[in-house]
Amino acid sequence: MTLIVKLRPNVKFHPPISRVLTTDDVIYSFNRYVGDVPSVPISPEAGDTKRIFASWTATDARTVRSALKQPQANVLYRLASTYSPYLMPQGADQLYKPDTTAMGTEPWILDQAQQDVRMLFRRNSEWHFGPERPYMDGFDIRFTAVGVTPGRRRLCGK
Repeated sequence: MTLIVKLRPNVKFHPPISRVLTTDDVIYSFNRYVGDVPSVPISPEAGDTKRIFASWTATDARTVRSALKQPQANVLYRLASTYSPYLMPQGADQLYKPDTTAMGTEPWILDQAQQDVRMLFRRNSEWHFGPERPYMDGFDIRFTAVGVTPGRRRLCGK
């Protein structure tokens, strides 16, 4: 089985990276997730990814081909869930600190993080769906002691 994914031509990483997402970024993100990038530990959630996918390769500048080890009914669900790699720029570990810096292609950019208190997001003016769809200028998430997770603590530098 094979899964072919065409990348949208206008998906960009927000500042300070500020460049278009490439097939190299997708392949790097999968390799990083499963522990195939030197000095980066395997993700604790990578087991299913390694069980499902045999390989991922670029067939051209905007197309990624993923070979599956066997038929998998929920492969698209898995790719859209939090149990799959977050797309990062190639060489992310040299460009910034992924465990403490939020970087991506999302509609909002993390503007401020205060450990155990709040996360403040502002609109990403270069978001690939932004011109086509209205969305909020930003939002503010406030936390209570019960809602603090290790991931939020890392984004706040702790």
